[in-house]
Amino acid sequence: MIKELKTELKTLYEDLTVTGEVASTLISMAGEVSRDRSDFLKDLYFRDNSKLKVMETVYHGKGDGDSTMEMINISAGYDNFVSDLHKKAETAMKSHERAVIILTGILRLPSPHAEILYFRYLKRIPADEIEKKLNMSRTTYFRYQERGIVLLDEYMRKGKDDNCL
Repeated sequence: MIKELKTELKTLYEDLTVTGEVASTLISMAGEVSRDRSDFLKDLYFRDNSKLKVMETVYHGKGDGDSTMEMINISAGYDNFVSDLHKKAETAMKSHERAVIILTGILRLPSPHAEILYFRYLKRIPADEIEKKLNMSRTTYFRYQERGIVLLDEYMRKGKDDNCL
């Protein structure tokens, strides 16, 4: 669990700031693609079944004049594409929600663990600058950072209980 948490910490900033916008964009795109699908299928249908074509005296036969299968294939392709966009948006939203929970956990950590994890993973400040800000040695910094990650992991496993730290 700690290994996964460290991976999530590396993308904390992006998950908090960018993924919400990405999810909104993907959902908007899915709506736009759905409208495109409808317009395209209408155009295809009317192209193949226009008054001029219907009035033709030449018999094309069932296979040559029937566009049903073509429309079904296009419709299914659009449906799969929209479904994929929704899945990507859902994944982005889950990443964002998880990042909010992680940030909440960081903010509930005792000092100096909270400050170290906050500055390192949310503010993206290099370790040596944090060491100077907090007036601590490199070994102390990394010891507190590792202990902070362990405490955060415990918080994440126990849930949002206020008394878990």
